Amino acid sequence: MSMSQEFESIWDAIEPTVGDALVMKVRFKIMSAIIRECRLWKVSRNIASKRLNIGVLRYDQLLACDIASFNIDELVVLSLKAGLDVRLEVQGA
Repeated sequence: MSMSQEFESIWDAIEPTVGDALVMKVRFKIMSAIIRECRLWKVSRNIASKRLNIGVLRYDQLLACDIASFNIDELVVLSLKAGLDVRLEVQGA
């Protein structure tokens, strides 16, 4: 007999706390937007990495969606360099 539990997202399933899952969701959302924007540029890895002011290897980590290698601070800065507008909405009771 196997027990199964449904989760709203993969992050809810693998992270130990609700807070950790939320941080990963935010990181993933920002990273995904940066990746989409970079792919629209249709330029070489060298040019794209220079636009973001990061090395080519770091750019490759970004495109590979290596989420563990980027914290929220880094992703927010990269999103601004990519020309994106990051907004945060906090809802209260």
